[in-house]
Amino acid sequence: MSEPLSNDSKLDQCWSVDECDFEYETLGDLLDSNDELGVGDVVYVGTPVRHAPSTFIDDADNIIERMGERAYDEHGEFADDYPDVTDEAKAELTAFLVAWADKHCDVRFYGVEDIREYAITAEDLA
Repeated sequence: MSEPLSNDSKLDQCWSVDECDFEYETLGDLLDSNDELGVGDVVYVGTPVRHAPSTFIDDADNIIERMGERAYDEHGEFADDYPDVTDEAKAELTAFLVAWADKHCDVRFYGVEDIREYAITAEDLA
């Protein structure tokens, strides 16, 4: 489950009327946008979880493998075992990719965990 990220980087809860789309930052926002809700109705609250951009990149092995496939497509068996790189070189490429992604790829969405039901009270509607 994923939702757009608001400008509020300190979001610690998110709310939903359907346990699917957690598009409200507060219970008040949810209630203001859903006039049909009343006392006793159940809505959902969860904890937004943001991931570092680097969690969405391929690791060095995937990139090196793709290089080898492209080389083989262009040059056939002459490119067998290309590129042959050390574990140190793979680690260097991975470190570069992680640093690049975390610097340049802003994550503007979040996942939702720890989803719980919440029954609306009269105090919530006041």
